[in-house]
Amino acid sequence: MSNYSVDRLYDPPAYPPSTETFVPPKPPSNGPRRSRTPSPTRSEIDALNTKGIFSIKASMNGKSKKDKIIIYAIMAVLAIITILFAIFHKQIIDWLQPTADKIHNMKLGWLIPVAILFVMSFPPLVGHEIVMILVGVVWGLGPGFAIAAAGTLLGEIGNFFLFKYMCHARGEKYERTKIDYACLARIVREGGLKVAVIARYSVIPPHFTTSVFATCGMKFWVFLVSAILSLPRHFATVYIGVSIEDESNGSSSKKEKLINFLVLGVTIVVSIFALRYINNLSDGVKQEVIYERRKARQARDGLSAPPYDRPDSLEAGQNYTVNVPLRTQAPADNYRYGRGDGRGY
Repeated sequence: MSNYSVDRLYDPPAYPPSTETFVPPKPPSNGPRRSRTPSPTRSEIDALNTKGIFSIKASMNGKSKKDKIIIYAIMAVLAIITILFAIFHKQIIDWLQPTADKIHNMKLGWLIPVAILFVMSFPPLVGHEIVMILVGVVWGLGPGFAIAAAGTLLGEIGNFFLFKYMCHARGEKYERTKIDYACLARIVREGGLKVAVIARYSVIPPHFTTSVFATCGMKFWVFLVSAILSLPRHFATVYIGVSIEDESNGSSSKKEKLINFLVLGVTIVVSIFALRYINNLSDGVKQEVIYERRKARQARDGLSAPPYDRPDSLEAGQNYTVNVPLRTQAPADNYRYGRGDGRGY
């Protein structure tokens, strides 16, 4: 074997690489995706399999046994209160009527039920219907409806500004975490005044729709018009008080009872159809809302996949924390990169 040497054209890299000079290779920018859209969660699957905007079963997912017991207990108490009021409403009104008559005889006494309805809106409390029925008993149909409408409208306006300026961040959090809230906010944004009015005529609690309207960016004039147009739904409640007063005085007629049932029937039918319309709209956007939730998880957990690997995919003005080791990590000593002389196997 002849002895001869040639000059090296380059210095071979050191194996294993130094911890000070080692730079991990970067993947090609046009390489394959390294992450995919995450699968739907259990709550998202339940929401997709559930028709409508509200589902007790879906809302219970992820809650502890203690929280479920508390929620079911509250629902049971509210159901019992509703049943008791339906059975003993006449006795309740008779018990409250002397105080209401004193208020009626006071100068500007009508401002008191207006103030009561306003105060009961912060936070939303049960009992609005009792106040409206009592107003119908004492003030009659016309003035009673005006009092109920004024108190309700002022309370809704106060709620709107409260949620708009003091609970906006919480509303955004609900929209990110609660599917039903996100669906309702989406259809309200896209539907405008028409959807706002129909939602307020449905069986969805008015204070809940007000919170959604305020936090989803609805303009105040749109909210105000929808609130005014939905005031006739309280007509039936006031009319119940009028019919109770006429029945106690013995002046109730079959015609008046028929009108009472018709008003209640029309109110119930309109509420049911309005809820079905809102449910259909919600089902139409539910898949899109859930898909956006999945893409948001991908952006949070798998930024290496396009289009989330671009810098502009991050939100401007936000602080992001990335865990970067202060020292590069070298491979283990027992990992063989080559033969040790600068050449591979």
